[in-house]
Amino acid sequence: MGKKVIIPEQVSAYVERLFFEYNASLNIIRYLMSQDDIKEEYMQRYLRRSEQKYTELEIVKENIAKEYAPVEFSKYNYTFDFEHNTIVYAGV
Repeated sequence: MGKKVIIPEQVSAYVERLFFEYNASLNIIRYLMSQDDIKEEYMQRYLRRSEQKYTELEIVKENIAKEYAPVEFSKYNYTFDFEHNTIVYAGV
């Protein structure tokens, strides 16, 4: 059974912004990969930035999920619901 936990709007917006930035970096990489004349150094630069965004996003998500985790769940999966400023936890 799942449990929704309301988080501050600023926290939700922060995670959503990181999520957006990471996905935007993936879109840029997809575009660059479709180009015939892209230099390898440019691709590597965008790949590194995308990896950094992904790492930052995952660390922030994990820290926030731990901070707001329901006490009754020792192990859980979670998803962020940005529209409602909540984290939905599912015990495992």
